[in-house]
Amino acid sequence: MAPSCRRANCPQAKASELHAFLTDPYFSGGMLAVSAPGAIAELPGFDHVVSVTRNSGAAMTSVGRYAPPSRAGDPLTACSTRTSLRMHAPSFGTVLAVERIPASRKPHSLHFFDQDGVMLHEAFLTSITDDLALEELTSGWNGAGDLAQDESEYPLPASKDWLPKPIAQSAGAHRDAGFHLDSILRDNGLARRASLPAWGAGHAWQVEVDVLFNLFTLLTDVRMPLVFGVGNVGLVQVHRGEVDGVKRFGTLMRISSKCCNVTLSLDDIEEIWVSRIESQGRIGHMLEIYDWRYHCVAQFKDCEESDETLSNFWRQLLMTLPRRQTHQSDHIR
Repeated sequence: MAPSCRRANCPQAKASELHAFLTDPYFSGGMLAVSAPGAIAELPGFDHVVSVTRNSGAAMTSVGRYAPPSRAGDPLTACSTRTSLRMHAPSFGTVLAVERIPASRKPHSLHFFDQDGVMLHEAFLTSITDDLALEELTSGWNGAGDLAQDESEYPLPASKDWLPKPIAQSAGAHRDAGFHLDSILRDNGLARRASLPAWGAGHAWQVEVDVLFNLFTLLTDVRMPLVFGVGNVGLVQVHRGEVDGVKRFGTLMRISSKCCNVTLSLDDIEEIWVSRIESQGRIGHMLEIYDWRYHCVAQFKDCEESDETLSNFWRQLLMTLPRRQTHQSDHIR
């Protein structure tokens, strides 16, 4: 759901998702007196969680345990067995705890919203023991000891360290693909998209949108290991693993990788970009998907530890995709 209009007299203003939750007659739960980073820091302690991150054109769903969360700017630590989150804490607003509702068979859950009441992330606890642990945590949460939310401590993406530059200038083990995933935080990737045409034809270019399904069908055939990223203004959920399935259901396309699924709304996809990036001293290529709002809804990149043969296959595959003819209107400001 797109953020609601800030103008009170806008006839198209919508009630926020947070408001819809709180006014539901079957709602049972409440807002927590803890910041989102404080609550997210406790998620690795839960055993079996269904985690969902969504934006205006995509959703990532993972089943399993959480890895310790990262802040924007931290090294990328995504793995194939745990859900990884990269946070931009100042973008968060309310944290909502919802109790188990037997009638709907929904388990206990935590819901994270931005400051406009738009849903950023959901965590559904499928274990009864986790229900008890959540009740104990929520009764004791008071916000003490949470990660600081001072805007000055979160320089990304304003610093634009993700812009292309010579490897010699960006050398360092801490500069990895995480910088490019972080670039969609706070503004849904609008600044990154606006900069892409200026990267130059050798660094960023558009490809035809209708190649997407066939592309991932081929990646499924070779079980291509990729880094998957789906994010919004507050966080990016990251998965690392082999592409092992792709299906299309009408206007939806689902990409599978073990316990993780990425679902794309094909009707909302407007552009697909290939970007040439530098990560840990090596050249890599990223597939970036944008919707009609110029929001970056998903990113895919080859794993840095992949076999050289697979990395070359990924690069050559992206290089041979049919390029889209761009126009002056493609340059947003």
